[in-house]
Amino acid sequence: DSVTALALHFLARTPLTDFHLDTHASYFTYFGEGAADTSQKTGAPMGVNFNVNHRSDPLTRWNFGTAWERVDVAGTQLLQTGTATGTGFQDTTTAHASVEHDLTHLDTVSLLATASNATYTVPGQTPYKDLSATSSWIHHFSGLLTWNNSLYFDNFFAQDAAETQRLFWRANSGLEMIVSPRLKTHAAFGWVFAHSYATATDVSAAPLSSGLFQTGSGNLPVFDVGLTYQLTKTASAALSFNRAVTPTITGQLQEGTGVQGGITNQVNSYSSYSLTSSFSHLNGGIGSS
Repeated sequence: DSVTALALHFLARTPLTDFHLDTHASYFTYFGEGAADTSQKTGAPMGVNFNVNHRSDPLTRWNFGTAWERVDVAGTQLLQTGTATGTGFQDTTTAHASVEHDLTHLDTVSLLATASNATYTVPGQTPYKDLSATSSWIHHFSGLLTWNNSLYFDNFFAQDAAETQRLFWRANSGLEMIVSPRLKTHAAFGWVFAHSYATATDVSAAPLSSGLFQTGSGNLPVFDVGLTYQLTKTASAALSFNRAVTPTITGQLQEGTGVQGGITNQVNSYSSYSLTSSFSHLNGGIGSS
C-alpha cells in the first residue's frame, strides 16, 4: 500500500488568547496481491481542528474548540480491535469546552465537556451521538510526587432500531513519582461502570442488526503502571502495563489488557527516532483478539 499525508498548523496570538487551527489530509491506495479483497482500495482521510485558549486571569485558563474528522472505518477498526468489519468512512463532528483553575500553587482543578456526532458514508452502519464530561484534581505533594484524580462520565446514543443508550463512568486515581534523576514511575488505579439499555417503544420489532450494541450492566477494575528510565543524556526507555475500557470507532466498549515498551533517542534539536513494541489482549466490541 501507499500513503501520502500533509499537515498544516496555524497559530495566532494575543496577550491573553491563542487561536490554533490544525489541518491534515492524506491519501492511501492498496495495490498488488490481495488489493482486490480490500473493502476500501483508495481513500482520503482528513480533518480540521480549531481551538481557542484564553487566560482570564493568572490562575484560570479556558479552552473552546470544534473539530471535524474523516477516518477509514476498516483501517481504524483493524488497529483498534484486530478485526475489520466496517466499510467506507466515518465523519465525526466534535465540540468541547473546558476550564482549568489553580486553587493554590499545589492544587489544580479542571472540568471538560464534549459533544460529538458520528455518521457514515456507507449505509448499513449505525450513526451515534455522544456527550461526555471529565472533572479532575491534581495535587503536587512536592516537585517529586504528584497525585492525579479524575471522574469521567459518558452518555452514548446509538441511532439503531432499538435506540440503544449507554451510561459509562470511570473513576481514577494515581501517583507520578520522580525516584531519581534517571527514573520516573507512575501508577494509576480505577473502576469503570457501564449500563446499556434499549429505549425503543417496541424493541421486538427491531431488526437483528439492532443487536450490535449489547444491553446490560457491568463493572471492571482498570490500571496503568509504568516507568521511564533515562539511559543516556539523549536516550530513554519506557515500559508500561495497563488495562483499560475504551469505545471503538463504531461505539462498542472494548476491554484491553496489554504491555508496551520502547526506546527513544534525541539526535539533535531537529530530529529523533524511536522503537516501540506492544502486546495486548482485546475483548468486547466485535469480538476477542
